[in-house]
Amino acid sequence: MCHSGKIVIRVFVADNHVLVRRGLRELCREMDGYIVTGMVANGDDALEALGRDRFDLILLDLVPGMARRELIGAIRDTTAQTPILVFSQPDDPHVVKRLLQAGAAGFVSKKSCTDILMLAMRKVASGGRFVDSSIGGDVLLEYFCVSPPDTCLSPRELQIMTLLAQGQNVTTIATALAISDKTVSTHKVRLMHKLHLRNDAELVRCALDYGLVG
Repeated sequence: MCHSGKIVIRVFVADNHVLVRRGLRELCREMDGYIVTGMVANGDDALEALGRDRFDLILLDLVPGMARRELIGAIRDTTAQTPILVFSQPDDPHVVKRLLQAGAAGFVSKKSCTDILMLAMRKVASGGRFVDSSIGGDVLLEYFCVSPPDTCLSPRELQIMTLLAQGQNVTTIATALAISDKTVSTHKVRLMHKLHLRNDAELVRCALDYGLVG
């Protein structure tokens, strides 16, 4: 949708907590070109609204009425082209995998910072995919083609690469993953060697090229 030649991303929010819905609406007001044009508190209302109106991005949490996987499948049947970004508290890697398999384009944990959520929204709204790097490297590795065919990053290397590309330093990553600074640095050296990267700028460029960050 365009207003005066400016593209506006219409966001639909499905979350059973009124404070979350209001918070996401305020967040979109801070994002240039994003506006919440629909909000519901349960799955049945979500399907009714999505069948009636057109949106550019769906922010979905666990809502009453049906299981998330069932709801995602039903949304895909109702509006196949509108990308779904799951924004929820449970962040078990196996659960996240099932949601992605059901048709979600991305997942962000509610424990993540606002900048990560905004990054995910922009990525998914533009047709990309996004998985919160806190979920685990195995999920990232399965859903993102991040390395050349002759290269194989380990799940941990992929996870650390994503965090580095998002601007986190070695110490911050070590604390978040409960490992030592030395271990993080070792993984960084290995992944840069595997991908033939010479410096941090090339690492960020590589992450952008393969869709790890937007």
